[in-house]
Amino acid sequence: PPPPNPVQVNKIREVSQHPEVVVTHTDAPELYVWNTATQPNATRDKDTKKWLPNSADVKLVGHEKDALFPLATCNAAPLVASGGTDKLLLLWDLRDVEDGLLAKHDKQGDSRSTTELQSRQKLRGHKKTVEDLVFQPG
Repeated sequence: PPPPNPVQVNKIREVSQHPEVVVTHTDAPELYVWNTATQPNATRDKDTKKWLPNSADVKLVGHEKDALFPLATCNAAPLVASGGTDKLLLLWDLRDVEDGLLAKHDKQGDSRSTTELQSRQKLRGHKKTVEDLVFQPG
């Protein structure tokens, strides 16, 4: 299975249309989407007794460099936006993976896989790092 968040979580946002779904932003270029209703409970390895990491349901990709803090979700639709040191503003629509992520179903066992979702839009033109963003209205 893919690794969990590679570094510390800098921001976390709820997807208001699906409160069981959250998006996390780290120091890495990727963002991670988690459906908390279908994530397995934390378990320990039987031999080492170490905690086993959960795998994100979706990895949002498209940034060319690290994207530290800018993260927003839209109240009107399951959209996610992010900015970063690559001077880009990226937009993803979680409905692109709705069958797997937002659908009501149980995921069992260790066969979980992380879907990779490319951004729908990549907005260029900023001269410096995109440090903050918000959906307005909604």
